[in-house]
Amino acid sequence: MKTSIENLKQNSIKRYLAENGIYPAREYATYALYKSPFRNDRKPSFKVDYKDNLWRDFGSEEGGSIIDLIMKMKQCSFIQAVRHLEEKADFPVIVKPAFSSPAESAGRMKLLRVEQSLPPHLERYIRERGIPAHLTAEYLTAVYYDVNGREYSALGFKNDKGGFELRNPDFQGCYPPKTITTFDHNSTTCNLFEGFTDFLSYLTLYPMKEKSLLPESAVVLNSTSNLEKALPFLSKHAQIYAYLDNDEGGKSAMQKLKKMGFPVTDCSNLYANDNDLNDFLQRMIRQKPVKNIAKSRRMKF
Repeated sequence: MKTSIENLKQNSIKRYLAENGIYPAREYATYALYKSPFRNDRKPSFKVDYKDNLWRDFGSEEGGSIIDLIMKMKQCSFIQAVRHLEEKADFPVIVKPAFSSPAESAGRMKLLRVEQSLPPHLERYIRERGIPAHLTAEYLTAVYYDVNGREYSALGFKNDKGGFELRNPDFQGCYPPKTITTFDHNSTTCNLFEGFTDFLSYLTLYPMKEKSLLPESAVVLNSTSNLEKALPFLSKHAQIYAYLDNDEGGKSAMQKLKKMGFPVTDCSNLYANDNDLNDFLQRMIRQKPVKNIAKSRRMKF
């Protein structure tokens, strides 16, 4: 009798990747982060959820079961992927852990409180990413939330619908609803960022932008999957400067904007040797003294 599809989906993704010589870059109790098997990652952007046995590629915004993974890795059909799994009878079925992490339990997340002052571990985390105290105080909060009776805390960056992008050293997620964050200054120019650390990095690298008599508008996608939500806001501007990541997701978003005819300039060449603007900032800080970068219309130091 043929194995059911649901049973086949229980085959361990972690084990399958290991069988193909692919191992985690970072591993936690209930999930791991890998460098994507589909491109040359500078840092891990491919997640495997041990609890639900699912994968997610944040660079391409794709994911799914082990069947979906095999289809993409082998460039084969659904039937061919199923047959491939049926032939691997020695694959172990995953055992779900007793406890789940905040990332895997967002649906059960309960907001406890939001505070302006950051606890020491979050203060240290954001300082290590090169963001100064005055920007942290203006744009970030400490969000405390409960998952299965246990309290957690993370940096919170509020979006336009009252949700929060959440970050701490071990977790990246959101408290719903998830959407974009906009800063509308009624200007003809808009700066586009993928994540809030890129936005704050820009303000760190170019501090006079905040104090300008003619401040520029900005939109933070909080994920390239939110690009369509940003289109109405972007369409109000005569010029868009995009500071997206140097990965597949960022490049894809840039191409979509150009294809739709938006007046967008790709600024990622300014940090071409880094994955994103925050990586660039951190590298600049590590260089002592900090070297001056060639001045341009978009980034001045």
